This record gives sequence, C-alpha cells and structure tokens, in this order.
Amino acid sequence: MIPWSPLGGGLLTGKVRRNQPLPNGSRAAMNPAFAELDERTLDTIEAVVAIAEEIGKTASQVALAWTMQQPGVTSPIFGARTMEQLEDNLGAVEVEFDPAQLERLDTASALKEVYPYGNRARARQILEAMNFEFRD
Repeated sequence: MIPWSPLGGGLLTGKVRRNQPLPNGSRAAMNPAFAELDERTLDTIEAVVAIAEEIGKTASQVALAWTMQQPGVTSPIFGARTMEQLEDNLGAVEVEFDPAQLERLDTASALKEVYPYGNRARARQILEAMNFEFRD
C-alpha cells in the first residue's frame, strides 16, 4: 500500500492543536473540512506531538515513521512545499518507537467499529468467554 497525504493535510505536523485556532496560511485553515475536528483526530494529533517531544523528533517525523511501520505500507507519499519540509520529512527514517509509544499512537487513532463489525467482535468475545470455538 502507498498511502497518500500521511500528514493529514498538515494536521499531523504539530501546528494544529486542541483548543487552539488554526494557524493562518495553513492548509487546515484554508480547508473548510478542517473547521471542526473530531476527538479521534485531536487525540491522534496530541499523541503524535507528545511522542515527538519525548524522543526529540518533530511531529511530522513521528507521523511519517508511524505510517511507514504499518503492515503493508511500502512508501507513504508526502507533499513537501519547501526544502525545509522535505529535509524534516526525510528524517522520519531515523525514528524508532518503543512498543508503548506505538500502542499510544494506535489507540489514539483507532477507528470506531461500525455495524455490523462491532457486533461481530462482541459476539466473538462472548463465545470465546463461554469456551465456544469461533470460526471465521
């Protein structure tokens, strides 16, 4: 898989934060779709920024490195507008996470299960708790 826009249109660069106005001139400020960000997106941004601070990397590097470590991802496509952004993004290849950091990123960004998938997962839990074999 080759994901396009792994920085979420600039949302995962650390410029956009919870309870702060969108920065002037940013893609987020120019795109009406970003006017109201959902809690999952804000939680993901906060996790990316916190981990970047912990490991001494930029939020962009953390987001790109995390994307590159997802199963099946071969090469994320990012769109640097300046040489500074390009150099920063290329630093993602040097980022290493510990398992707890990966878990925090995965948890913050997890999609909510939707019908019927959530019901199926719950049915599996119930059957396994009752020692029934569950076959896919």
